[in-house]
Amino acid sequence: MSDKLTGKQRRFCELIAAGKTQADAYREAYDSTGTSQTVRNSASKLMKQEYIRSTVDALIKRKADLNIARTVSSQE
Repeated sequence: MSDKLTGKQRRFCELIAAGKTQADAYREAYDSTGTSQTVRNSASKLMKQEYIRSTVDALIKRKADLNIARTVSSQE
């Protein structure tokens, strides 16, 4: 994950990794009241940035790893 992220970018990534749509994540992270088209465009621009995508990927992987660890732990 990158140190380049702002707090809002980090929150956007966390929301995406939690399963929110790009538009919903953008609205929540940026407290946006823009039109649907503006929100979709802004969210899309963020997701095109490599450091945003890599952060989302890392968060999703970490979440999956934790779920696997919990499953293995509960089976012991």
